[in-house]
Amino acid sequence: SDGTADMDVTRATDATRVNENGLIEDVLSGVPRIDYTGGGCPHILAEPMRTNTSTISNELDLWANKINVTITPDYSLSPDGSINSNRLLFSANGFTYNNILQVISTVYSLSVYAKRNSGTEDVGFFTNGSGGVNYAFNLTSEWQRFEYTYTSSNTSTFGIAGLSGADVSIFGFQSEVGSYPTSYIPTSGGQVTRNQDIFTRDGIGSLI
Repeated sequence: SDGTADMDVTRATDATRVNENGLIEDVLSGVPRIDYTGGGCPHILAEPMRTNTSTISNELDLWANKINVTITPDYSLSPDGSINSNRLLFSANGFTYNNILQVISTVYSLSVYAKRNSGTEDVGFFTNGSGGVNYAFNLTSEWQRFEYTYTSSNTSTFGIAGLSGADVSIFGFQSEVGSYPTSYIPTSGGQVTRNQDIFTRDGIGSLI
C-alpha cells in the first residue's frame, strides 16, 4: 500500500490503445496501455519500438496515386469514434498508394481497418508493386482490422487494391518493418515512431 515494489512504466512517446468502448484512443507517454482489443478482459500492451512508414495513415484522398478508385474523406464513423473514415469506390479494377518504396528482402507487416459499404467486397492489400489484390479482406458491415505480413521482393510500393464495383470504408493504414503488426500509429505527413514500452520493478529483494 505504500508503493514499495510497484511496477514502473516508461515509454517516451504517445501511443494508442483500444478502450473499453472498443474505440482507438491516444495514451500519453509514460502511461501504461490497458487494451481491450477483442473484448473481454483487457491486457497491458508491451510493444517494441515501431515506425509507421506510411506517411499519411488516414487521409487517403491525399495519397499520390489513385487508379480507377474514388476516395471520399470523412465519410462515416471510424474506429476512433470520429467521422473521418475513407470511402473507396472502385469504378474498375484499380489501386491506390502513396509513393512509399519498400526495401528489398525486408519483412513488412501491413494493417488497416476496413468494412463493407455495399456492392462487392473484393478489396485487399497489394504488395511489391503488383497493383492486384495479394491479400483479400473478408469484409463485413462491421469494422475489423486486417493484417498481412510479407517479405518484399523488390524496391517497389504497396497499398490497397480492389476489383470493379467494390465499395468499402477504410481507416488507419499502417506499414511497419517487423514480423507482426502492432497497435495503430497515426501519421499525417511523415513517418512516426512509437517507442518501446518498458516495465521495471525495483526494491523487491526483501519481499522474495
